[in-house]
Amino acid sequence: MKHLLFISAFSLTLGLSVPFSMKSQIKFYPKPNSTNINSDTHLVIEFSDTPVLGKKGFIRIFDAMTNKQVDCLDMSIPAGPTESAPKINGVTYTRIPYDYTRTTIPNNRTVKAGTPSGTAEPTPTNYQLTIIGGFTDGFHFHPVLIRGKKAIIYPHNQMLEAGKKYYVEMIKVY
Repeated sequence: MKHLLFISAFSLTLGLSVPFSMKSQIKFYPKPNSTNINSDTHLVIEFSDTPVLGKKGFIRIFDAMTNKQVDCLDMSIPAGPTESAPKINGVTYTRIPYDYTRTTIPNNRTVKAGTPSGTAEPTPTNYQLTIIGGFTDGFHFHPVLIRGKKAIIYPHNQMLEAGKKYYVEMIKVY
């Protein structure tokens, strides 16, 4: 089985507020030039102090061979609503939301998250969306979580391919 190789870690800090004195103490996972990394791994930046996540910026992942962008997380897009949607009386739900005769399962690489399945309406794209298990309508997700001194980055599912080399670029835009 082929795995990923991250040839370089992160080129800039995103919307993570980090004092300049901390920049030399940053650790990355996967480490630069790591091999045998699962293609749906998360990325981790560990600081010597607790980072603060900003609300603007981009995390971009590139194919190292072609320099083509394969994934982008836009931090200005909120993860999802903070309140539950109201119940709507009389709503008719789709009885058969998927085409079960497909020979391939849709994923973030082949279909835009928010694309309706069955006869559903498109999912609004004003929140972070990702496809899980072929459900193209999309799930809301948090692309970056802060846990103590670590920033954990979750790229869109199934965007990276086994046996390829990638690098990550983080751009602060505010």
